[in-house]
Amino acid sequence: MTANLQFSDCSSDFSDDLCRFLIVVVYLCFSYYCF
Repeated sequence: MTANLQFSDCSSDFSDDLCRFLIVVVYLCFSYYCF
């Protein structure tokens, strides 16, 4: 479950909180639409 593969360089552009929030939102969207 290493979903931070694409977001590895996200900390350089955004803050860690915003990056984690985006990852959680994307994960929830995928889990919601897939199931």
